[in-house]
Amino acid sequence: MQTLRMHLADMCRVSQRCVDDSVKALQLGSPDMIASVRDNAYEINLLHSDTAGIARELLLSENVVQERDLRFVLSSIRVCDALHMIHNNTLEMASNTMRLWGNGGSLALTDFPQAGDLVSNLVNSCSAALIKEEIEPAQMVLQGDRFDRDFVRTFYDWYRTLDYAERTQAPYALSIARQFCEIVRHAREMAEAIVFWLDDDMDGAWPSSHTAEVNVLDLLTEESIMAVQTTMSGRL
Repeated sequence: MQTLRMHLADMCRVSQRCVDDSVKALQLGSPDMIASVRDNAYEINLLHSDTAGIARELLLSENVVQERDLRFVLSSIRVCDALHMIHNNTLEMASNTMRLWGNGGSLALTDFPQAGDLVSNLVNSCSAALIKEEIEPAQMVLQGDRFDRDFVRTFYDWYRTLDYAERTQAPYALSIARQFCEIVRHAREMAEAIVFWLDDDMDGAWPSSHTAEVNVLDLLTEESIMAVQTTMSGRL
């Protein structure tokens, strides 16, 4: 059990560092930060494999007899997978940031940097809840509103500033908005698992997942973008 806790803490630190570095890369235009995110891919994959393996062994052992210990092992599997997906989306966000720069794009003077801070803070709150075994930071993550619409608005606000020659930048910025959304979704998955583990009043009830909810960004197609832009242009 202690080894599992240590592995999860290591996964938290690596994933949290990658999110912070990727957001700083987006905000500061730093290739070094992006390189740091990519350098951690092997470590996070190894930690994910080892952590999941330990959790499976504990489920098959005779040592997990207390209800809270069982909740911890079950939650650790969900947290482990969420952290792995957070890192994967962070890596993809870093790659799209590089593609945006390479295409002459810029996110300066937009709300993308502030959106990055929000995403980073949510992941950091989940990490603090897990490492310190405190339920309040995880509950705060769950109490927050969903941020899909804010990310869509951020993308629209950025998109309307482009002229036709700059449209090739749009797919990369849209991908960054999608990665923001995915990281938040997995942070909520992680927060739900932590609350399930630490809340002794759960009575064995597994928290409901938000993965089935409609993701506003899934409705963001090229046609809808053009329709919104046309509407905006008519109001100017």
